[in-house]
Amino acid sequence: MEVLEMLAVADELLLSDLLDFIQNHLIETKSTWLHSYTSKIYQSALSHNSYSNLREFISITIDVSSELIFKSSNFLTINESLLLSILEHENLDMTENKIWDQIKRKIFLAFTDNDIYTKDVIYNNDNIYTNYTNNDIYANNDIYTNNNTSYKFNLLIRGTCDSFDLQTFYQRCDNQDPTFVVIKIAHSLEIIGGYNPIRWQVGFGHLKNKKSFLFSFKNKGQLEDAKISRVRRTSYAITLKDKSYGPCFGNKDLWMHSNFSQPNSCSS
Repeated sequence: MEVLEMLAVADELLLSDLLDFIQNHLIETKSTWLHSYTSKIYQSALSHNSYSNLREFISITIDVSSELIFKSSNFLTINESLLLSILEHENLDMTENKIWDQIKRKIFLAFTDNDIYTKDVIYNNDNIYTNYTNNDIYANNDIYTNNNTSYKFNLLIRGTCDSFDLQTFYQRCDNQDPTFVVIKIAHSLEIIGGYNPIRWQVGFGHLKNKKSFLFSFKNKGQLEDAKISRVRRTSYAITLKDKSYGPCFGNKDLWMHSNFSQPNSCSS
């Protein structure tokens, strides 16, 4: 954008009067334009100390009109540092549920077609997702691809490449946290799965937590049909079994056992 280039030049040449003039002109006469490019302008303002007027204006705008960020097409392409900076705001006018819905959308649209189409995919994310869940943002459009994602996922196991058997699951996934399990239902477009913030391990009993959840997409590409199921009985969030069982969410709300590729080896 030319105006940002002008600001950068004025900043580089230490033209403080021109800097103030441009910022005030934008705030007083171009507020609608600023709202259209909130994330891009805020990113620029954060990286230049001299853009204080613009930074303060955008910061207040984000607090009182958070949807300008979280529901804009630009939200799908903003980088991690900017997103974390926005989440540090204490007065956002959107609920944590709505904010997290948009973050989940950003995460899941990062999967490529090949990643989503496999029957059993388990991802580990030890980067930005951990930060969000630790901050208790766990409650409840342009396409975002792996080419411009700011998230880091580690693929632990893919059934079509690594085998669907239990031994492989435990070799790859034991003591890994947090993880996503993504399952493609055979002969349909439905995708189901769950998020486990606790380590998978062999044992008996249940692991308590309130941050895990199940999700489903009835039809690929139709996010309006997506569903999120959250933990009601936190003491039964994750079930532990011996090595004849794979991942198990809740009290068998979603679980896998035996050879995952065989009929009736997965139920929900």
